[in-house]
Amino acid sequence: SATESGVIRSCISGYPFFKLFGSVYGSDHGTKAAHIRDVRRGFGPGLILYIGDSFNDMALNSEKGVLTVGRYGKKADCLRTREELLAAGADYVIADLRDIIKVIKEAAGKNR
Repeated sequence: SATESGVIRSCISGYPFFKLFGSVYGSDHGTKAAHIRDVRRGFGPGLILYIGDSFNDMALNSEKGVLTVGRYGKKADCLRTREELLAAGADYVIADLRDIIKVIKEAAGKNR
């Protein structure tokens, strides 16, 4: 994210899915590709969900084992529409962060 990790954590810590996250990375941890490398190093092989709202975020799905989740909506912080994110290669799209639990369940079921 282009936002610092602490800000992201404070924004999502009230959601029930927060406890499912092994880590939250923001702009204070380097590049997005570096985030993915750090997660792989720290947690080993497995499924990585990358939540973003830009074309560059969706391009990360070319990394092996990374599924991109595009967030769209009417809020000012959502940069793209659902259609734009899908066209950019998003594996999943959501309008509401509460829907991430459905994505996690579906992605985990496909990657067994």
